Amino acid sequence: MRATERSHSFCPSDDSNVIEGTVTRVAQGLACTVVRMRVGERTDLMARWPCSNGERTDFRVGERIRALIPVESVRLEAGWFRRGQARWNRWIGRIVLVQGKPPDLLVSVKVYGEAWTLRGQGPVVGAAACPQTWDTVNIIVDPQAVRLIHTIRRAKVTPWESLDAPVGKEEDWQVKLHGRIEGVRSYHGNVLLSLGIGHVKVSALVSDPETGAVWWRPGMPVEIHMGRFEARVNPEGAPDRAVECRLAYHW
Repeated sequence: MRATERSHSFCPSDDSNVIEGTVTRVAQGLACTVVRMRVGERTDLMARWPCSNGERTDFRVGERIRALIPVESVRLEAGWFRRGQARWNRWIGRIVLVQGKPPDLLVSVKVYGEAWTLRGQGPVVGAAACPQTWDTVNIIVDPQAVRLIHTIRRAKVTPWESLDAPVGKEEDWQVKLHGRIEGVRSYHGNVLLSLGIGHVKVSALVSDPETGAVWWRPGMPVEIHMGRFEARVNPEGAPDRAVECRLAYHW
């Protein structure tokens, strides 16, 4: 399933893998949007789609979301790790279930070190015989085949925490991030704050330069409040000093 064929009315079905994770990075370029999410204990999943196809781009760092991966988009290759396109999702796993007969196989695989599984459709490339339970395989997923949707609720995730909102009003949800200022400098008449939020690097552009010399200092703990269409930053514990800002996430 190509990214340009995805619809906003897409819903999970028996032919899709549904995986929940936490957004760790967001990059919006001129040609495409890339979202990276942490799934399970240590696995990263990347989704990518063209900016021209109307897909939602309002995903935020620290947000809990779901990834939908069609079974036909999960490619399995026999053996241990093989080199391939670095821009694709690649993991090592073991087969835990084989259903059907060649060539109409449905193979369930468990990613090493994780509790979740993926289902892939079709043959295991490079396998000398019909795949068997406990066979080691490479798992490859094209980032353009991954569809992302918001979850109904956002769970508390260190070092981020969700702000509660009434169920059913997803557009009112906000995320509150705790970070620390790593640098302060002037940028075209504005103040550019370099922030560290856990392992994520974030830049916050504050359009009120008068506050730059008074409030912001390297090492200062801050809070970032993100709504669907705006973001504000303030010194930790001082919500009365919140000012609007524009955020950028770094890879």
